Amino acid sequence: MGEKVFENKVKQWLREQGWYYLKTHGDGYQTKGTPDLLCCINGVFVGLELKSDKGRPTPLQIKRLDEIEKAGGLGLVVYPKDFPKLQKVLAHVADEGWGMNGGDVYCIDGHLRMIKEIFWNEEEKG
Repeated sequence: MGEKVFENKVKQWLREQGWYYLKTHGDGYQTKGTPDLLCCINGVFVGLELKSDKGRPTPLQIKRLDEIEKAGGLGLVVYPKDFPKLQKVLAHVADEGWGMNGGDVYCIDGHLRMIKEIFWNEEEKG
């Protein structure tokens, strides 16, 4: 599946959920490496770098996703085969939000990383 077709599928699904997203355009007025879609889901900032089946993220795109995660958000590179996992991860974020436990700020990052470990990497674990 081509990147544009996949992007349209993801945007349609985000719209159906009623979640905010912004499509970036990679022009000269934007920071290089910014993810394709910037979303806010139940107070969680999410950056999605969408790729075609054979596409690969650049080192700068990976750096931007890491910066989003270090700031407490969720950054993902998403391929068409990952769409069901993306739906699970973002539905969990929508239901649970930050997943804060008694105001422990450190749980924000830990909870999002746990979501990625459970849902995103389950296929790789077997």
